[in-house]
Amino acid sequence: MNKFKKVGLTALAGSLAAVSAHAAEMSVSGGTNATYVSKGGAVTGNPFGMESRLTFSASGDLDNGMSVSYYTTHEMHNSAGHYSGELALDMGDMGRISLDQGVGNAGIDAIDDTTPKAYEEAADGITGSGGFVNAGGSAGFIKYINTFEGVTLNAAVRKGSATNNAEGENSGSGEGGAYTFALMADGSALGAEGFSAGIGYGETEKGQVGNALKDEEVYAIYATYAAGPVTIGAQRNTTTAASKDKEADMYSIAFNVNENLAISYAMQDISHLNSGATANVDEDIDGIGFSYTMGSMTLAGQRNEADDTNGSAGSTEEHTELRLSFSF
Repeated sequence: MNKFKKVGLTALAGSLAAVSAHAAEMSVSGGTNATYVSKGGAVTGNPFGMESRLTFSASGDLDNGMSVSYYTTHEMHNSAGHYSGELALDMGDMGRISLDQGVGNAGIDAIDDTTPKAYEEAADGITGSGGFVNAGGSAGFIKYINTFEGVTLNAAVRKGSATNNAEGENSGSGEGGAYTFALMADGSALGAEGFSAGIGYGETEKGQVGNALKDEEVYAIYATYAAGPVTIGAQRNTTTAASKDKEADMYSIAFNVNENLAISYAMQDISHLNSGATANVDEDIDGIGFSYTMGSMTLAGQRNEADDTNGSAGSTEEHTELRLSFSF
């Protein structure tokens, strides 16, 4: 009798598994990074660090021809926890709509720095994050993406603060909502092979109703051109905020030496337009980067330097980083 029950349950479990596998596909991917970081003459303690991430993905088709997908990434970086996640509905020609919880790339955030690079941006590791734009953070957005004749629209809206809320919870009312969009065109839309360009805008409401703080607005415009192994790019980012406005001009060139090795050089000129009697400050950032890939392993590095860092006159900063990555 017990044996019969065991066989019956096993058969039932196998039947359910078969139905589940047909309805949805699931996968797990990940990677780990080992880094060495130096901050110029600053005392940084132990320069060696490690980070790993696991991404769990699932997708399935609906009876109406649409599909639904979900993924969540967990990061082990000093502590373990939810890093980002996204639940999306793909409606085919009508586009893709999703709930973005920390993924980023919503609206103008998708074009925060499009200049070509072999590793990271010139301002990576530099105080103040250079001239990047990020309208209202990267969490809690309802995001819509669609492409029309080589032009991609990425639009997003958020109500309340930028937090990764658990199911059944809310974030309170400490910050206003945000909306943002980006329009990106490739060579087929612009009539020039290898050329791409785009614009973006975002606005974040500051504080609760009745708060006198100035809303933050961000703008971006960029263009890149690729010819053979060389890609060049230029971008202008502008931020208007209560504390100060910023205007950033970014330029870079990247060269694929071969199918494994890439190198790049970038520079940023950032005008910190301070309010009141405080003098304006022009920040200069330069950075070089490289990456070398061998199968699932990548060795990459950068050296970034800044003068008048984050608008502080007379200050300098250096950031050197080496990263060894494995994907699986």
